[in-house]
Amino acid sequence: MTAASAIELKKEEPRRTRAPSARLRWRMLRRLEEHLDVPMAALAIIWLVLLVIDLVRGSDGLLTSLAAAIWRPCSMAWLRPKPRA
Repeated sequence: MTAASAIELKKEEPRRTRAPSARLRWRMLRRLEEHLDVPMAALAIIWLVLLVIDLVRGSDGLLTSLAAAIWRPCSMAWLRPKPRA
């Protein structure tokens, strides 16, 4: 076998990709959670302001829609299972 044919055989072999390890997946999940902490806290504060306005002035269609749009992702983030150490 010549060097050129060995290179051709090597090129023809499909590359096998391994699934990410559990440790890598947990590391990526922690990193994502760290990046989402500040935006979720900001949304929670905005939602609280909208709630106070709603309680003081009464229900407005737009304010109710905004509060519901903010409440949904915050509640999903709160309800998701937390990683175990």
